[in-house]
Amino acid sequence: LANLERNALVKEADDLNKIVDKCTKFLASDKLQTKEFLSRLDKFTEKYGWQRRTEVCDIDLNEEKKTIKAEKVQERFNIILTKDNELKKVSAGKLKFDDNIIKVIEVGEKDRFVLISNTGTMYKLNAKDIKLVSQGSKGQNIKEFFNDEIINIYAGNENEEFLIFVTKNGLIKKIESKIVFGLSKLAGAPVMKVEENDKIIYCELKTDSDIINIKSGKKEKQINISDLLSKGRLAGGITTIKGKLKEPLEIK
Repeated sequence: LANLERNALVKEADDLNKIVDKCTKFLASDKLQTKEFLSRLDKFTEKYGWQRRTEVCDIDLNEEKKTIKAEKVQERFNIILTKDNELKKVSAGKLKFDDNIIKVIEVGEKDRFVLISNTGTMYKLNAKDIKLVSQGSKGQNIKEFFNDEIINIYAGNENEEFLIFVTKNGLIKKIESKIVFGLSKLAGAPVMKVEENDKIIYCELKTDSDIINIKSGKKEKQINISDLLSKGRLAGGITTIKGKLKEPLEIK
């Protein structure tokens, strides 16, 4: 048993010496190291290799940024307000204007736009909530969204400084447009106090250099916007023409 154990130890020593000699030669030779590296790489590739799923290429980072920016540009639409108290969303492009159109604004799909009612209330709607139709198709009635009559709509980014309201009874009000357009409330916010027996019949954007004419029968008055005092949201209007006014009220 002792002899067998000695023979096993001698064999193990010989094997270890061979490994040491091999490692010594390997560490001393760049050629052997390269050969061993390539051999292992080939075996690794055979086991785990697959066709490359990505493409390596040179790109212009400036052009890439332009492409990303272009992709973020929203598709544009026209929102149409009609005399039938309807809203239509049509693709931006050429429009056929007719007597039934009150106002057209251009918006993006993710934009909100502003609506002014004859009761002095401001609403906001998301453009994406309006159905896309052809111009000749029937639009959505305002009553699908709120029970009010809309007299004008705005994109909310217009440059004119003031909104001018005129009521059926001849009251006029001037308010900064940024106050109205800056409201975040969607459900409706008052922007002019209107009495129960009255209603707004005119709502337009103006600057201090503008002039409007109000006519009722033989009564007529020219008003300089700069002469009007700008008021807050909850204020009413001031009288333009004294006495009982005749309909229709003509405003230019």
